[in-house]
Amino acid sequence: MKNILLLPFFRFGNSLTSITIRTVEIYSRINRIDFNFIINLDLETYNEMDKYYYEKIKNMDKSFGYAGKNIIKLLKGFKITLKNAKKSDYIIGETEYFYSVLYSYIIHILSRKPLIITIHIMQPDMYKKNNYIHYIIYKYIFNKTKRFLILDNDAIIDEFKNNFNNNKMKIFKITNGVDVKSFYTSNDKLYDLIFIGEISDRKNAFMLPYIIENLKKYNDNIKLLIISHLGEVDKLKDIVNQKNLNKNIDFINYVTEEEKREYLARSKIFVFPTKYEGITMVIPEAMASSLPVVLFDVPTLKIFNRGVLKVKPFDMDLYIERILYLLQNDNIRHELGSIAREEALKRFDYSIVSDNENKAIKEALNYW
Repeated sequence: MKNILLLPFFRFGNSLTSITIRTVEIYSRINRIDFNFIINLDLETYNEMDKYYYEKIKNMDKSFGYAGKNIIKLLKGFKITLKNAKKSDYIIGETEYFYSVLYSYIIHILSRKPLIITIHIMQPDMYKKNNYIHYIIYKYIFNKTKRFLILDNDAIIDEFKNNFNNNKMKIFKITNGVDVKSFYTSNDKLYDLIFIGEISDRKNAFMLPYIIENLKKYNDNIKLLIISHLGEVDKLKDIVNQKNLNKNIDFINYVTEEEKREYLARSKIFVFPTKYEGITMVIPEAMASSLPVVLFDVPTLKIFNRGVLKVKPFDMDLYIERILYLLQNDNIRHELGSIAREEALKRFDYSIVSDNENKAIKEALNYW
């Protein structure tokens, strides 16, 4: 059985990225079927791990080192990683940040082990106009690597191909997913609307107060829950204060996986007015919770077809109108939620996604 080292360091604690969650969920499921996966962990945050994820990776082989900003610890962690890479047969490197890619590539060069790069999203610094130096380094690394696992998202794949313009690249499609059966719904609703995600302009999160401000015209007690510890949360809170919407909008910084499932179950509609997405956990999670999801019809969300309500980009008034329609029509909202759950089970459950990932990895390795 071939050993595959998963890079870079995966940090835990209270702040988990979607890519870290996806890595743990999928590779813990396909571990030791065809490959033995070794997950590279940051020793300093390992003990802060949510017990849910601890259980997931307890049977995986682990490489412990140091991440963070301390140079001495970084070098120590690098030495440990390189040692474990030399013992492995292959490396899979994530592209969450520029230095994640650079780190994986350097380990690949020094260990002389084949590297597959996973692309979840076109990061802003992958474009020449945004960061010329990063773009040149990305292009060099990608041209040398040539093998990629990329989310089954035509918009991202086309952007990737057009941006780096290399016909020799071999692309193998993977899918995002969730543990659908662990999500549920409840008749005891606390919130009309729920939003989970980074507070940023890309997510259109600063429009959430505008949405509530307009829905208040129809229901003065409308309630929105925002769960976020990423981005400009304080800026959004200031806007909420300025608009006197504190009684209508609640903020929660950090929730456990169990708490997140409960909040989703006790909400009526998932609002996600994002402008651009790559890897997205929250939409399948909301669908698994039997929540209708209201989205803008942007290219990177084409994969979501059923159980969602799409609105012409970026008509915010029409977006609000669609939310209001669902709030005022319980039967239609429940029906759309049931379809969402059915779609999540059919397309996004980890049992399906993990099997597809295993096949994609085997296909990628056949090219060596």
